[in-house]
Amino acid sequence: MIYFLELNKGKEAHSSLNYSMIKVLSVRERDITIFSSALHFEAIGLDSADLAHVTFSPIHVIDGNWTSWFSKVIVEIVNTLKIFKRARRERVNFIYISSLFPISHLFVRIIMLFFPMQHVIIGLHGEMEFLRSNKSRRLRFLGWFLKLSFLIPAPSNFRYLVFGSIIKRNIIISKFLPEEMLLSIDHPYDYRSQTADVNFFEHTINFGTIGIGSINKKTQNLFLLADSFKEEVLSSKISFHLIGTMLSNLEPYINPYVNTNGTNNMLSKEDFDSQISALHYSLFFYDNDFYKLCASGAFFDSVKLSKPILALKNDFFVYYFERLGNIGYLFNDLEEMKAKIADIMQGHCDIDYEMQLSNLKNAKQRLSIPNIAHDFFSQLKDSSFCI
Repeated sequence: MIYFLELNKGKEAHSSLNYSMIKVLSVRERDITIFSSALHFEAIGLDSADLAHVTFSPIHVIDGNWTSWFSKVIVEIVNTLKIFKRARRERVNFIYISSLFPISHLFVRIIMLFFPMQHVIIGLHGEMEFLRSNKSRRLRFLGWFLKLSFLIPAPSNFRYLVFGSIIKRNIIISKFLPEEMLLSIDHPYDYRSQTADVNFFEHTINFGTIGIGSINKKTQNLFLLADSFKEEVLSSKISFHLIGTMLSNLEPYINPYVNTNGTNNMLSKEDFDSQISALHYSLFFYDNDFYKLCASGAFFDSVKLSKPILALKNDFFVYYFERLGNIGYLFNDLEEMKAKIADIMQGHCDIDYEMQLSNLKNAKQRLSIPNIAHDFFSQLKDSSFCI
């Protein structure tokens, strides 16, 4: 038996990842108990075959902001204590904690000291970027708790899970965690509900960013890029889109050449996928100040919906381009990206585009749930964790 805990996300966030991780665990284990909010469990969207070997146990989860941090941490501590006590009674194989609020990492690691026989795996996500943040006092504060949690001695029956070998390598190089505490798999993803590709040779060529738009992600470059092609935008030869939530710190950069959903407005999963489906290319402006220690979910949205990628070079994208082949273009700077977009508009990249679509289709097979599950359980076996 495996316990699957989502202590941090109470609504739709992380539902696609959690669906995929449950599918990974289900390849080997047919008895899984899921602890999450009712809203989150519904958003995961397990089908009838999945539900046949899954038990749902609802818990209270607070989706909070700065003002609710204290109560959020208290609720996560209480949930952890209750679930660990139950796990000890039921002698579960291991507990997988999908995500925690950064402050809660410290207290959960302390709680684990009182359950020395319990095997535990904790997933690490975007909170890892707080370890390197120098732009926000609040983020540095959260990162401080995370660093403290890493200093607690780890037993042999505990591991962190990260999503991508390049992420694991960067964590080790940065000396945040030792190699023996880390498991690494490709980011599992929900490849259901794929829509048909748009026809490259008809109408406007659509470019867009995917996910939260913010200064941290350098999304202001989208508006600068669109401004440089404003004549082509106004003549409907090309269009630019910000698909996802746009944070207020981008408001000084807004111009009429980028289509957005407004500031701080969230899209439903259906609208999100639908808008991505209308793109021809996805755009990424991250440098190595971002997504060095965690995976990009937006990258896998591009893979899922077969959108060739135009991205500034960083470790994460170089790693996956080397693994998956020609799935788009990487650039040293924004000027190089502009030049390539001009080439695309002139029809100079049509053959490349067909190859990129083919490689993205192959990528979904390479990154499939069975392949990731085989890798995951092989690592558990090789490390004598508990399988």
